[in-house]
Amino acid sequence: VSSFYRSLGGGAGANPVGSIERPRRDSDGGVPDDVLDRASIVALWGAANDTGGKTAVLVSLLLFDGFTTPRMLRLDVADLELGRAPMTIADDGVRITVDPRTALAVRSYLGQRRNGPLLLGDRTVGAPERLTRFGVDYLVKQVGRRAGLESGLTVTTVRRSVARAAASAGEAAQHDVEHRVDR
Repeated sequence: VSSFYRSLGGGAGANPVGSIERPRRDSDGGVPDDVLDRASIVALWGAANDTGGKTAVLVSLLLFDGFTTPRMLRLDVADLELGRAPMTIADDGVRITVDPRTALAVRSYLGQRRNGPLLLGDRTVGAPERLTRFGVDYLVKQVGRRAGLESGLTVTTVRRSVARAAASAGEAAQHDVEHRVDR
């Protein structure tokens, strides 16, 4: 609202929210401080890899392939091209080549399963259902604790950390998988 009134140049009267105190941006341009250092990222992957299963798949898709939570959750086993080397995932009509660590985690997690959602929830009664965003958040927090990281670890923190680490190393961040698409 404040930006709108500022764009009018005072022609619309006084800004109704001008007197409200808002949070200040950091002096470094507003870059959040809730990012993990490289050692913490390595510890996170180590804990996820030790845990195995869907946790390893989820964390590898975040760390190595730049997937977002909605993109991970909509994947089905049928979207995977398991026989290809390197393994690819068909998503939204495009093929995405995944990191070898992700491929290994996925193959280990799936075993002989060849249908249904890629990431399953922990439902114990009835047919297994697709993992939810709440399940993703829970697993990320759990693996963060196993890695000795703060309990408030989120998917956003992980993705932001990977992008920051890649940028500081002078690499292109795989924060978005669109540049890795095989059309």
